[in-house]
Amino acid sequence: MAKSIGRSIRSNMIVGLILVTPIVVTVFVVDFLFRLTTEWVLKYVPPHVVKEYSALLFQAAALILVLVAVFLIGLLTRNIIGQKLYRLGDMLLARIPFINKIYVTVRQISEALVDQSQTMFKEVVLIEYPRKGLHTVGFITASVPNEVVSLLPERASGEYVAVFVATVPNPTSGFFVLVPRSQIQVLPISVADGMKMVISAGAVYPGSKDLDNRPTLLDKLEAWVTRDGKSSAQVLPPAEQKPSS
Repeated sequence: MAKSIGRSIRSNMIVGLILVTPIVVTVFVVDFLFRLTTEWVLKYVPPHVVKEYSALLFQAAALILVLVAVFLIGLLTRNIIGQKLYRLGDMLLARIPFINKIYVTVRQISEALVDQSQTMFKEVVLIEYPRKGLHTVGFITASVPNEVVSLLPERASGEYVAVFVATVPNPTSGFFVLVPRSQIQVLPISVADGMKMVISAGAVYPGSKDLDNRPTLLDKLEAWVTRDGKSSAQVLPPAEQKPSS
């Protein structure tokens, strides 16, 4: 009885901790960004004014000011003069020692996020990989320029395409290969359906809606706790039988 109660308390504590962790981390990050963007304004406001009107009021005003400034920057850099100024500033920052390492790295991450948010995949294809007779689902991202094709040691005749092969079940990582278009088979499905196949490791195929009903984090924790409870259950040894007289 005591072991059962203790196991139940431990399981509930683990489930609660794992479920709360993403919320706590999200709140922490949002709070950090809010303070980072707004607390600077408190340095320019007299302390007695802050006490009278509350610091949160000035922080909210600073947040609105930052959002307006970001909007104006986006608006100005979308015209010809703004684009030229941006390119000039980008070139200067990329040439300043030490600062250029930070700036270029953050810029490349931002570019990758923008590219990923767009539909850069054009077609879903099958390629023979990792050996002949085995097929892998990939996504055509672009045609390979002739300048690159001419550098391939054993190039086949015809067009080459760049194919991205996503890892399972995390499609944000993977690798890409250069394949002759004549050696690929285009699948008559959408990129979204192809992604469903990759994310589900082949459990969901085009037209299936099972991916929308996949287990949540809570469902997985319940299954894990139940399985852990069963595996840790102690089976009492059989009582020793008395020798027959």
